[in-house]
Amino acid sequence: MNNQQPNRPETRKNPPFPANYLILTAALTVMATVFALETMGKIKHTDTRDAFEIAEYKGILVAPGHDHRLSSKPATIAAECVNGHVVFKRRNKNDIKALIVDDKNRPILCANFNQ
Repeated sequence: MNNQQPNRPETRKNPPFPANYLILTAALTVMATVFALETMGKIKHTDTRDAFEIAEYKGILVAPGHDHRLSSKPATIAAECVNGHVVFKRRNKNDIKALIVDDKNRPILCANFNQ
């Protein structure tokens, strides 16, 4: 005997949205996100290929009588003074150096440099 019932339509669940709509929605979401980040200035571009952002740093105010909590692990970047300017380099690679500038592209001077 046949266990299938005749005259019964096939029951198949259709997805609520076709796959094409989901792919299109994902692509538009990525484009809208990039556009929003660009208009808010969160995506940083450089004018020259020589200038690039290494990392962001913050200054800690050093005042007498104030203790600061610092990590016991040192950073992988070291600073040195070259021609009176602060230059960062990686501690394990001496061939890559970066001149440190402020937000107006002015070089940061070493503390003991007199002009």
